[in-house]
Amino acid sequence: ISLPRAAAGASLVLCGYERYGSWDYLGSIEKIVIHDAGGATNFNWLLYYFGALRVLSLHKATALEAIDGLFGNCGSLDQIELPALPALTSASELLYGATALRELRLHGLSSLTSLGGSFQDATALEQVWIEEAPLLTSTASAFQGCTSLRELELSGTPRLSDLSQMFSGCTALITAPSFDTSAATTMASMFEGCTALREVPRYDTRRVNTMESLFSGCQALASIPPLDTSAVRDMRWMFSGCWALTHIPQLDTRLVETMEGMFSSCYALATIPRLASGSVVSMNGTFSGCYALLQLPPLAVAGVREFWSCFSSCVSLAAAPLEGISASISFW
Repeated sequence: ISLPRAAAGASLVLCGYERYGSWDYLGSIEKIVIHDAGGATNFNWLLYYFGALRVLSLHKATALEAIDGLFGNCGSLDQIELPALPALTSASELLYGATALRELRLHGLSSLTSLGGSFQDATALEQVWIEEAPLLTSTASAFQGCTSLRELELSGTPRLSDLSQMFSGCTALITAPSFDTSAATTMASMFEGCTALREVPRYDTRRVNTMESLFSGCQALASIPPLDTSAVRDMRWMFSGCWALTHIPQLDTRLVETMEGMFSSCYALATIPRLASGSVVSMNGTFSGCYALLQLPPLAVAGVREFWSCFSSCVSLAAAPLEGISASISFW
């Protein structure tokens, strides 16, 4: 296909329209090459339900702005070649249902602001390269459910702020990728359910205000590097289910308002550093299931109003020096 004179603003659709209650799709095509998209700006759901498609090559698409669902339900697709896409602004559900693709390279994304959910549930995806996306601010849920993902190269993205659920459910990820997080404000559930994760780089977290469930369910994670948590207000379930975690670094928790479930089911955690808890109002389940926890450092809990199941199943706990306690508590 070559459409160098396609009108500015044109949309290109090869399939995907629902006609009389059934899908009208070209199910036998195995390879498509688009040499020039001209002035076309919209490729949304362009290849929807090309079930036999294995190769897509796009050589020139300088005006392309939207590729939502471009490869939707292309279940056999295993090779994609894309050029720089300087006008691209939208790529949601890009690989929806594309369960055979193993690697993808994106570059020259000078207008793109979000990759939220773009690669979600691409279960065969192992390697991804994303380069030159200076306006990118969100990768929320970008790789959620990518159960084969092992490597991500992310560069030229200085404005990334929303990293929530970015790698949630990436069960093959062993080493967390290193990239620029200097603008990040939320890391909620970023690595939730990454059961094979063992290594985490020292991210720049000085602006992050929520780390809710950041490492929840990271069963193989034995340690984490020092993190700047001076702006964090929410640490609920942050380390919940980190079965192998033996220690944590000193954390700045002066602004933290909730530690609900923060260390729940950290079976191997024997000690924790002294934590500032003057702003905390909830400690529900904070240490629940910490079987190896021997002793707590002094904790100022005058402002804490809820201790429900705070020490449930802390079978080794010998001392819990709580300072200024003003709420009912049980060590039953």
